[in-house]
Amino acid sequence: MKRKRKLTVILLVILNIAFYGAFFAMSYANKRSASADRSIYVSKTKLGDVASISCINSNGKFTFEKQDDSWVCTDQKDFQVNQKAVDSLAQTAVNLAAVRKVEQAGDFSQYGLDSPQFKISLTDSEGKKATYDIGKLNDNIRKYYVKSEDSADVFVIKSNYGEEIIKPLNAYSAAYDLSAIDKGSVTTIKVNDEKGSAAEITQGQRDTESPLGSDSKWKFASVFPKNTNVNSNIIDELWTDLEAAAASDCADFEIDDAKLEKYGLKQPQEIITVNYSADSQNKSFSLMVSKENADGSAYVMFGDAKVIGLASADTVKSLKAYLDAYSFLPQSVCAAKFKSLSGVTVTYNGVKYDYGITQNGTDYSVTLNGAQCDKDNFDAFFKKMVALNSNSHTSDGSTALENKDGTLVVVYHSTNASYGDLKVVISPYDSDYYVASFDGVEGRLINKRSIETVLTLLQEAK
Repeated sequence: MKRKRKLTVILLVILNIAFYGAFFAMSYANKRSASADRSIYVSKTKLGDVASISCINSNGKFTFEKQDDSWVCTDQKDFQVNQKAVDSLAQTAVNLAAVRKVEQAGDFSQYGLDSPQFKISLTDSEGKKATYDIGKLNDNIRKYYVKSEDSADVFVIKSNYGEEIIKPLNAYSAAYDLSAIDKGSVTTIKVNDEKGSAAEITQGQRDTESPLGSDSKWKFASVFPKNTNVNSNIIDELWTDLEAAAASDCADFEIDDAKLEKYGLKQPQEIITVNYSADSQNKSFSLMVSKENADGSAYVMFGDAKVIGLASADTVKSLKAYLDAYSFLPQSVCAAKFKSLSGVTVTYNGVKYDYGITQNGTDYSVTLNGAQCDKDNFDAFFKKMVALNSNSHTSDGSTALENKDGTLVVVYHSTNASYGDLKVVISPYDSDYYVASFDGVEGRLINKRSIETVLTLLQEAK
């Protein structure tokens, strides 16, 4: 009997769980359905992926079509389209949602819909079409009036929707189109300031035999000694910044000398010239950057585009950093490769430490002034020394001096005589930094604490 009662209770519990579970599931589904049905759509036609957008305003008509996943302006084939701007227009206007419907609308003229200031038609990939007339802005409620051509109903839409839709053609122009240029085809980059001085870097072949740790294929052609290594990562960052400038919003087009003067591009603060190869030909483009505006933004123009863009403060800050040739240098001051060395000579405060290195496959031994040396202590010193980095440089022309008190001189002896020795000189600079000189690159600043650590390890490597 007890067993039957227990079974009955269990069955009742299970039935209750099933009942209430079904109830809450239905309730949740109904709520979701009700929520989904709250949107008010201006047009009765529901569109899928937008394939074409046509706009008509007081200045005429322009049309964007999707071709190979990119928007093109069919009215002006050479028009540089800002892809993100047209995507934003499509997302706003497709299946346009209203705040409310105007009941008993009456005369269209009171809404500016008898002669609408703007008309936009969208066609999806299946050929379905929706056309909207945009009326005037109601200043009291900050909403635009709108109607669809497939209905006499009048609706109000958010002001930001209306402002997105009624933009003129130049609002959808990009400063330049870099999409067709392969970054890997770039051969030379030159950065000029307003006075015409330039840093020039070129792309060549990696030197895998070099005793330096960096085997960058990018080298300096000016400012620093020829073949001074360039940080390859900076080239990637520069290209990203050029893409950001190319995607800048259009400020003006149909450019003449007066407009160049107006936007500060008659005498730009910076010109970046890029040479590249395409279709077995040498080609180039240049970017001009004006003086910064009060908010840090600046006007930009790519030489042959004849469109002036407005670059953001962040983009301008990044672009102006390349005026400093030091920004292209590797952070490493002198990262010698251990496998390429036969010895290291260190001089500090008149005392010379002559380390000889004998390498045998993966094993090696170290001597100091001809006597056996603890290789673990030497290894700690060597690794810290070649890891010294610099993120800044002097602006007063100061350089490292070998005869200055507290100067550290390190000479790396290469196993390949054709490369010669690598010599780095590091002198005290101020209370926070030492200044380094290596292979014709002067004035690089190194944190004082890093040098103090090197000197401590040097004493332990005796």
